[in-house]
Amino acid sequence: MIKNKLVIQLFFILTQVIGFLSASEISVDQWEKLYDLGKENISAILKSPASARFPDSDNILCAYRKDGLYQITAYVDAQNGFGALLREDWLCIFDIIEDRMIVVCFSFNDKEYGTDPSTYLASRRNLVQKIHIQNLQIKDRILHQQEVAARIQKHEEMKKSQSKIDPAYEKEKAIERAENFKKYSQLKTGETFQNINILGKDFKNVKIVKNENRMLTIKHDSGVDFLSY
Repeated sequence: MIKNKLVIQLFFILTQVIGFLSASEISVDQWEKLYDLGKENISAILKSPASARFPDSDNILCAYRKDGLYQITAYVDAQNGFGALLREDWLCIFDIIEDRMIVVCFSFNDKEYGTDPSTYLASRRNLVQKIHIQNLQIKDRILHQQEVAARIQKHEEMKKSQSKIDPAYEKEKAIERAENFKKYSQLKTGETFQNINILGKDFKNVKIVKNENRMLTIKHDSGVDFLSY
């Protein structure tokens, strides 16, 4: 175990000397998440995961590799198959694509798991494209859900506001709409008027352009108007 500690310490010194370690590449919070991901993978292969004790994040080695991947070296205290508490070193290599954190490979107890980094990097471009498309699809689904939720909320608000309308006022508006329909539905396309009052507004030199579905389109001295009656 002392030998393993010396190896880790030597590795740490070397990474500092050759500029391998770069804490500025990603945030501390991202390193914490990578460490949690590494612990999950190591715990999954332990004989007794419940007995596992990992060091806090201040006592691990975080390195940005020259190939662009991320590496964490740490240890775990856990019981073996005979119940004895042993300390084993482990190393985990990660990648980050957009917001996705990926375990490329890890080593524990002299065994290798996952994909060799060089093999992984050879096919990384396809994985980047795949994750990008998946993220776009997720964003589209979220946007659609938000739009649906907004429409439902608007509909509910309209129902609430309608329930508060004074019945007498609603009746008055219904009579007004009926009178407007009776009056303005008779106007025919192509008819012209020197002066006319429509919905309480005076217009001069008016031509009826279109009149259908309770929507009146008129052309007059000041331009064009679309009037709903």
